[in-house]
Amino acid sequence: MADVVDRYRSRLGRPSRAFAPTQETIDVYLATWTQAVTPAPGLESCLQDLSRDHRLVIVSNAHDPNLVPELSARFGIADHVDAIVSSVAVGWRKPHPEIFRLATGTVGAEPRDVVFVGDSWGPDVEGPLAAGMHAVFVGSPAAVRDDTVPVVDSLSGVPDAVRAVRSTSAPRR
Repeated sequence: MADVVDRYRSRLGRPSRAFAPTQETIDVYLATWTQAVTPAPGLESCLQDLSRDHRLVIVSNAHDPNLVPELSARFGIADHVDAIVSSVAVGWRKPHPEIFRLATGTVGAEPRDVVFVGDSWGPDVEGPLAAGMHAVFVGSPAAVRDDTVPVVDSLSGVPDAVRAVRSTSAPRR
C-alpha cells in the first residue's frame, strides 16, 4: 500500500512533504474503507465452536498486513484464532500452494490434517487441495466445480462439515 500511496502522490505532481506521512494516509484509508465492514452472520459462534477442538488460522489476500488482525480484534474473534497469515506479509497469494504450507507451519500441522474453509472457489478450494489439504466451500452449490468438496450455505454449517471431512480419508493431491 505504501507504493500505491507514493505513486498516487507522484502522479499529483506534488512533493511528498505536502501530504500526511504515508502510514497515516494508509491508516486513514483503511479506517474509512473498513468502516462498513461487518462480520458474516454466525462467524463468532462458528469460530467459538471450532476453536474448542481445532487450531484456527486465517489465510488472507488482504492488501495490508494489519487489516485482518485489526478486524479480528474489532469483531471479537481474535481469541479464537491461533494465527493470521497475510499474503502481503509472506509473498504468496491464494491460491498458490505455498501460502497454505506456510499457514500449516505456523501451527505445526501437516496439510493432510487440515480442512480449509472459504467462500471463493479458486483461492479457497483449488489452492488448499493443491497444497494437500481438504476443503469446505461456503457458498452457492452453483459455484461448485468438484462435487467431492463439501458445500455449506452459511457459517452455521461449517463446524459439522469440518468435522465430517476430518473423519474421512486423506485429501486428494
